[in-house]
Amino acid sequence: MAAAFEPNADIVAAFTACGLDDVTRDRLIRNEKFISLDFFADVRLRDIQMMVDSNRKRSSQTRCDVTIVQKNRLEGLLLWCKDRVDRELPLDVTLFTPAVMRTMSHQAEKATTPVSDPAVTDLRKFDPSDYDTCEEAFRNLAARTSGHRHMSLSYLLRDRTPPETFRDDSHRRIYELTLEGQPYDYDNLKLWGLLKAWLVDTAGWTWIEKYGNTNNGRGAWLALVEHYNGDGERNKRVQLAKASIETLHYKNEHVYSFEKMVSKLKAAFTILDKDPNRRYTPQAQVDHLLDKLNPDNMELIAAKNTIRTLPLAPLDTYFERACAQFSSVVTSVYKSKFSNDNSGSRKRRISEVSRRSDTKSRGGRGRGRGRGRGRGRGNNKGGVIAKLDKSGQYYVHSERKRLNGKSPNDGDRRNVSSANGVKEEDDSHEADTPASDSGGNSRGGRNGSRFGRNAEGKRG
Repeated sequence: MAAAFEPNADIVAAFTACGLDDVTRDRLIRNEKFISLDFFADVRLRDIQMMVDSNRKRSSQTRCDVTIVQKNRLEGLLLWCKDRVDRELPLDVTLFTPAVMRTMSHQAEKATTPVSDPAVTDLRKFDPSDYDTCEEAFRNLAARTSGHRHMSLSYLLRDRTPPETFRDDSHRRIYELTLEGQPYDYDNLKLWGLLKAWLVDTAGWTWIEKYGNTNNGRGAWLALVEHYNGDGERNKRVQLAKASIETLHYKNEHVYSFEKMVSKLKAAFTILDKDPNRRYTPQAQVDHLLDKLNPDNMELIAAKNTIRTLPLAPLDTYFERACAQFSSVVTSVYKSKFSNDNSGSRKRRISEVSRRSDTKSRGGRGRGRGRGRGRGRGNNKGGVIAKLDKSGQYYVHSERKRLNGKSPNDGDRRNVSSANGVKEEDDSHEADTPASDSGGNSRGGRNGSRFGRNAEGKRG
C-alpha cells in the first residue's frame, strides 16, 4: 500500500500566504506532488501558467481554479525560492512577507515580459585613454541585459572581494549569488560574447583573448578591469586629466562653449576622484572652475563673482550648482546664438549681397515688377537693399560695379529700382508680352528674393 502523501508545513504556509483557500491549496499541492518549497523551487517560471491551466481542466474531484492574482503571487513565490537557493540561503517561509511577495511578483512580471537586450553596437569603441567612461558604459549595458537567473548580468561584474558595506539589498544580492551551476554557465557564456564583440580589434582585446578558450566572460572582465585600473594605466589617465585641466579656459561662446569646457573639466575630476591621493574636494573643483573663467562680457564677469557667494551645503553638489548658475547667465547673454543654433537658420547680412553676386541666380519677378521669365526690372520691394537709405543703396550698387571691374560712374544713371541693370521699359509691354529666354533655364517669378535677374544683370 502506498504511503500517504504528507506535504511539509512550509509549502502549506507559503501557498496560504499567496491567498489560496484550503481546498484549492491542498488539491494543487497533491496534484503537483509539492512536498516542500525545495521541490517547488525546481519549477520553471513559465510553467506556472501551464500548471494553472492543467489543474483547471481536471475532474471535479481534483479540479482547482486559481485566480489571476493568486497565479501572480505563486510566480513571486517561485522567484523568491529560486533567489534564496541561488544565494544558498534557507527557505524560511516567515521571511516571505506581504511586502516581499509584492516585490517578487513585480519582478516575476518583468521576467515573463519579453524585452530585447541592448546591442553592443550601442557602445562607443573602446578607448584606453577614456577607460573610465568605457567601463561605466559597459556596466550599464550589462545591467540592462537579462540572464538566466531572472536578473541582469551585473552580478558577473562584481569585484573579487565584497565591500565592507552594501549600498542596499540589491547590491548585497549581487555578491550573494553563487558563481556555479548551469544558470551561471549560461550567463558567463553570454558575457563573454558581449566582451568579445566589444573589444575585438581594440587594445583591450590583448588582455581578454586567452579567456576565449573557455568562454569565461567573468574571468575576461576581471582581467580587463585589473589591468586598466592598475597603477600604470591609472597614472597615465591621471596625467592626461591634469593636462586637460591646465589647457581649459573660457572666454565666450564664440571661442569655446561653456558646456564643452565644463564637461571636459568634470570628466577630468571624475578620473582624479578614483585616486584617493589625487582627488579634488568640491571646494577645490569650484576654485579651478573660477580660474578657468575669463569672460569678456560684464554680465558673465558678474556671474563669476556671484559663484563665490554660493553656500557650500550641500557639499556634494557644490560644483554642479556653480556650473548651473553660470550656465543660466551664459544662456541669457547668448540667447540669440542658441536660438539660431537650434533653428538651423541665420540672418542674412548685407555683406552677403556682394557674395551672392558672384553666383548665378535664376530670374524672377521678386516682389517688384520683374517680368515673366527672368527679364523684369524687380524693385526688390521689402528686400535687403530697399531697407537701406539712399547712401547705403548707392554703396551697394557701387560695390557691385567694382567687383565686376567697372567704374562706379560707368553706364547710364540709374535709379535704385533698376539696380539689376535692366533699362526702363513700358509697363504695359511688361505685362502683355512674355519674354523669351535665350538660356532657357531661368524660371521667372519663382524666386522672389533674386530681383528678377542676378546681381550682375545677366540672365540666369
